[in-house]
Amino acid sequence: MTLPKINTQKRSDLVYKILYEEIVRGKYPAGYKLDLNDIEQQLGISRTPLKLALHRLELEGLVEIKAQYGTFVTTPTPEQIIEAFGVRIMIETFIIDDVIKKMTDSDFLGLSRIIDHLNSLEESGIEDEVYIRLMEMDRDFHRSLVSLAGNKTILKIYDNADVYPYITRVLFHVKERDLKVAKKEHAVIIEELRKRDGEGVRQAIILHCKRSEKSTLNALKYYREN
Repeated sequence: MTLPKINTQKRSDLVYKILYEEIVRGKYPAGYKLDLNDIEQQLGISRTPLKLALHRLELEGLVEIKAQYGTFVTTPTPEQIIEAFGVRIMIETFIIDDVIKKMTDSDFLGLSRIIDHLNSLEESGIEDEVYIRLMEMDRDFHRSLVSLAGNKTILKIYDNADVYPYITRVLFHVKERDLKVAKKEHAVIIEELRKRDGEGVRQAIILHCKRSEKSTLNALKYYREN
């Protein structure tokens, strides 16, 4: 018996997933120059699937490929962050009526458990790995909320829009007091969802996203000034 060969496209998809995770989790920080030879050696791949993966990351804005200079992890700009939060607010507020109509008790419990887990992580201390997990859980909560609308196209747009805010918060750590405020804001969102109050959820989401946007921009500003 022989196993089927893995084509270049499938290899590039795997490389893309690996590099995407390494970037958003902060192993490759903003502005970092990727060592393509080292990546090839570590992953045991040729340049072709790597180039395809990098091109996909470039289209999504995660890396910049500069001729004669190399490939660098993108440093999000304030404009990109503001635009991304604008898209987030637009999507999260737009889908709420559908979410409330479709949301089961089990769905609500799932969202509540994410928040409970997020809160327990915060209480364990803000070490680097815990902080990254906090950001992942926060992102998971909002993504899970959007996914309950059942619209895959909207979910894909949402995922792409959330990349810059997520990377910035992971790489440049928002302040601990902002996390405490976020905890209260999540509690309000959950309470309004429990009451199935669409307008209440929308207002809670707008307040949360606007405050998070400001916190993210401050984190980026601090990074640039230090």
